[in-house]
Amino acid sequence: MSERRVKFSSLRQLLLDLGFKEAPVPKPYIGFKHDESDLLIVLPAHWSNSPVAPHHLVYVRMMLDGKGLMDAEVFNRLVASGPTRQSASS
Repeated sequence: MSERRVKFSSLRQLLLDLGFKEAPVPKPYIGFKHDESDLLIVLPAHWSNSPVAPHHLVYVRMMLDGKGLMDAEVFNRLVASGPTRQSASS
């Protein structure tokens, strides 16, 4: 995976585009719930323009790939491509 720093707002949008909704979890975390797959992704809360730690990107990639929501290689390409508005399903 690229060393490119991904803003939290971009990761949040990618998850929302995949059908996740923000879910209540204890602070200082933020949850994203995908009802159809019963997947809950929990991340430390970030400011929108804060970079996401590389190990958190790995966690999200593994969870999406493991549930069949997004292939790991597709996730890597989307993360590497930056904040341009792309469909998360491409």
